[in-house]
Amino acid sequence: MSVAELAGGSGIGINPVSETQSYMFMTVADPDKTLIREKDQLEALRPLLIGHGPMVDAIRRQMDESYQINYRPLESLIVDRPWHRGRVLLIGAAAHSTTPHLGHGAGLAVEDAVVLGEELERSDDLDMVFERFMARWLPRARDVIESSWSICKGLAGEYHETMAMHAAAMGRLLAPT
Repeated sequence: MSVAELAGGSGIGINPVSETQSYMFMTVADPDKTLIREKDQLEALRPLLIGHGPMVDAIRRQMDESYQINYRPLESLIVDRPWHRGRVLLIGAAAHSTTPHLGHGAGLAVEDAVVLGEELERSDDLDMVFERFMARWLPRARDVIESSWSICKGLAGEYHETMAMHAAAMGRLLAPT
């Protein structure tokens, strides 16, 4: 399978998730963040898949209402410091959320809890705990969110080298054995 079969100049990828199912994603530039009703998503997606190689074309032709489609604008968020007020601290998606391109959304929330636990073991002074937590954690959260957006933009055609490398890596994973 070639990069062209997966990418076709657009942000399309296919990830096998079991012996019988795959997950296909497509990232398109949509500055208007168009919302499409669930019942209209299949027909909205079909024309976007034209011209992306034989594998994507075969999938497009067989798609019907049984396919699960999640067509939605992507967003991310990182709250500026501080993430706390008094004894209340935001963690997880309340403080930072990301696009799905790195698969780190839930993982970041778990990491938040681990770092917070480590800081709570070091001190009972909540102001100090929260400040150290922010000093350790904010750069990591910001890095994941920015990296995920870079991949998203690349898949939408803004960074062609990123897309080509990503698609080439998937091609090796999907190549027949």
